[in-house]
Amino acid sequence: MFILEKNIMETYRMIRRMALVVILTLVLSQIGFGQNWNAVPGTDNLRYGIFGGAECFAVYKDVLYVGGGIRTVGDVSTGCMAKFNGKTWSAVGSGLSVGVVRCLAVYKGELYAGGTFKAKEGNFKTKHIARWDGKSWKSVGEGFDDRMGFDDGVFCFAEYKGDLYVGGSFVGSGAVKSRNIIKWDGGNWSSVGTEMGHFQVVGCLMVYKDELYLGSGSETNIGGITSVTDGIMRKWDGSKWSNMDKGVDGFVDNFYIYQDELYVSGSFKKVGNLTVNKIASWNGTEWKSVGSGIESGGWVTCFGEYKGELFVGGTFKKIGGVETKYIAKWNGKSWSGVGVVDCSPSTSVSNFGVFMDELYVGGAFNKMGGVKAVDIVKWVVK
Repeated sequence: MFILEKNIMETYRMIRRMALVVILTLVLSQIGFGQNWNAVPGTDNLRYGIFGGAECFAVYKDVLYVGGGIRTVGDVSTGCMAKFNGKTWSAVGSGLSVGVVRCLAVYKGELYAGGTFKAKEGNFKTKHIARWDGKSWKSVGEGFDDRMGFDDGVFCFAEYKGDLYVGGSFVGSGAVKSRNIIKWDGGNWSSVGTEMGHFQVVGCLMVYKDELYLGSGSETNIGGITSVTDGIMRKWDGSKWSNMDKGVDGFVDNFYIYQDELYVSGSFKKVGNLTVNKIASWNGTEWKSVGSGIESGGWVTCFGEYKGELFVGGTFKKIGGVETKYIAKWNGKSWSGVGVVDCSPSTSVSNFGVFMDELYVGGAFNKMGGVKAVDIVKWVVK
């Protein structure tokens, strides 16, 4: 009888220990166990010019490309761009000389880079835009003519109905005059509807439900349509521009598609009569708020999706009522932080990219979540 009771007690203790392990695992999964910030090899000595850290990512031919104001990474000298195979860094040809790469896109088998850079080497000469075929850089037509002479360049790309649409601050390319937005078919430039207003810098482009959406800042005219708000959002169907149903009261900085809705960020606080606080979503017929948005300082400057959640980065320290520095995630219903985000002063997050099933984060910082990381870091879910 004594032996039987002893065995029963041992079985009970074992079951209790197993239950505690299960409960602890569930609790730790809710607070971020298995989710960690990791340094990216070679970035501890990353160096960049006067402007720009890691501004943009793109995966091309199974390699991660990083654009920005990068000058040195992993003991490799670069010119605005570098590439990473998961272990080591290397230069992208002879690089792009002066300026910053602001955006990257893959179009017709080539990697396009846009920004404020200029380059001239041998027969290769370009201004604000270039393309890379995996072996060498090539020009894209005649490049772009400056609009104002300071901080002009290419800021966004979007492929729509077979053409590559390019937005930014410029007056056109060569004989083709198309202020701040233009399209490229792989061999020639052409204009996009009626010319935009002089101060309408195009900051973002996105294709959503078979229309091209454009975001910009304050001005009065695009495609012959007068804006009555400080911010600008327009739609292009391939032949004409049209107004959005309701305007925004600040500039529009970024677009992203998540769960079949178009997410929009910028400096605006309202969309029509709806208070959204710098971030909103559009389903094609109506606007919705995204939690309570950003009620204090800063704003969202980039979006990215990872493991089914929408990540946002920027200069904010609180979003949707959640205290979180510069990075947060949204599951479609609520906001949450991303680990313990201990960042350096003057931190900003500029972009996200997924490579080898890990989320890469770029911007201007020297640590993230207690991890020393210069401008590039990765978030790993194990």
